[in-house]
Amino acid sequence: SFVDTYLLFSKKEMFLMIQDDYEDLHGMSFEWLVDFCQGVLKQNGIEIKHKEEQIQHTLAKSIIITRVIELIASNQHISLEEARDLFFKSNTIKLLEDDETGLYGDSPLYVYSLFEEETKK
Repeated sequence: SFVDTYLLFSKKEMFLMIQDDYEDLHGMSFEWLVDFCQGVLKQNGIEIKHKEEQIQHTLAKSIIITRVIELIASNQHISLEEARDLFFKSNTIKLLEDDETGLYGDSPLYVYSLFEEETKK
């Protein structure tokens, strides 16, 4: 599941690498990013054996989540850890995890707007 992948990326500090290199990475192709992430995980003794489409969706979701958490932290004036907890307890993360919704193809700002609407209720 995506939550398992998120935990794996967190454990191996993949999110920090993605966040630190975001300006360089966001212009790269999905294929290049998938190869990059798989290479880093493989160096740590972890091989992901999924269909290419699943890997691409997970990578897109990882980038979206990182940016949404930053938006939550910034707009609510809370720490990244608090923002991460809020987002992972939301229904919005469940929508993002479901490939049928297609949210993995939307912008982080759009996903953040869904989270914002959810928390207003």
